Amino acid sequence: MAKARSGKNEIGGQDECNSMASVASNRFVRKKIWLALTSSVITLMVAWMAVEIYLRQYDAPTTSGLVPILYTHKGVQISSIPSYYRMTLAPFTVIRNLPSPRGDYFINSRGLRAEEGAERAEGPKVLLLGGSAAFGLTVRSNADTIAYLLENRVSPYKVLNAGVGSFLSGQELSYLATEGIDYHPAVVIAYDGWNDLFDSTYRPRPKEELGINHNFFELEDQLAANYQSLNSSRISFSRFIGATYPKSRVVSRFVNHFYPKQPLRLAANPAMMALALDVYTNNLRKMDRISRAFDAHFVVVFQPELGQKIHHAGTEQLAFDSGIIGADNYAREFPDLYKQFINLAKERLTKDGIQWIDTNEDARIRDAPDQLFQDVVHTNRQGNEVVAAIIGEWLSQPANLTVVH
Repeated sequence: MAKARSGKNEIGGQDECNSMASVASNRFVRKKIWLALTSSVITLMVAWMAVEIYLRQYDAPTTSGLVPILYTHKGVQISSIPSYYRMTLAPFTVIRNLPSPRGDYFINSRGLRAEEGAERAEGPKVLLLGGSAAFGLTVRSNADTIAYLLENRVSPYKVLNAGVGSFLSGQELSYLATEGIDYHPAVVIAYDGWNDLFDSTYRPRPKEELGINHNFFELEDQLAANYQSLNSSRISFSRFIGATYPKSRVVSRFVNHFYPKQPLRLAANPAMMALALDVYTNNLRKMDRISRAFDAHFVVVFQPELGQKIHHAGTEQLAFDSGIIGADNYAREFPDLYKQFINLAKERLTKDGIQWIDTNEDARIRDAPDQLFQDVVHTNRQGNEVVAAIIGEWLSQPANLTVVH
């Protein structure tokens, strides 16, 4: 009996030892797995960080002036596209230039691309209205803008650059009535035409919504999306993912590779030209009446367009073929539309007694062998010099500045 119990004890002890060894072995395996996983995660994180640093250093986003950084009127930034051009929301014109006291884009406290206090200068003033071409979006120095170059030609006039990127005639009208006319200009110039036609034909909408750039409606859509995200967890999560993944260059590269964004494709709607023409010329007519009411002379300057230039030099042909803002068919669609638009506008303005200058008809632009355009609508410094010369010559003729009341 003793031997039997002894045998059982030996067997039990051996089983217990085997069990303890198995537990120890399992712990060791789990520990190795845990260490391997931890090591892998750390290695992956280090590699991820290394790639992120590399991409941020060598693949930094390109700073552009064509798309501005947007702020509220209280100075709170509400967009993040890298840009050296800053704009702010405004109550009467949707947007306006944000004062920028430093850098190449000097914009004073009144949103003018001019030195501080230019609007209070003594003597006669010229108020230059318009969009990005009037502002001089593609020239970094204020000294290369149309306004600056024009001022050197029309002494003693002080030329106030009130151009704002993307402005249409309705916004120019609002600005003139609510602020610009208070600077008591002797001459008001509307340097425009292209924006009204392009925005209306490539982004069609009802007639009553023309004259204001499409950015207003994009802001409106963003407000609606913000409200929807507060009331829908699905939309909120979707917007969260959309906002966070671009923060990582690695993830954004991966997403853009497997789920590439479809490029913006815009096609002109020629039927909108007649509506755009009505709105445009009506706004010009109102600007003329406001100017006359305040003893200012008003003149429309139809801005030059690359398609009206016979010889394309340098990179002009590439710019012309590439189009602008997703309009791949620009070269085949827009130049003829723009020519018709200007000719019809000139007929109406002449009938209303409103003076105009068509820069596209001037041989210094139409037949120029040199590169004058940065893209299809924005002139470079040399192009700005030519435009300033055309306007300056017109202003230098006393007969053109006889204001009729």
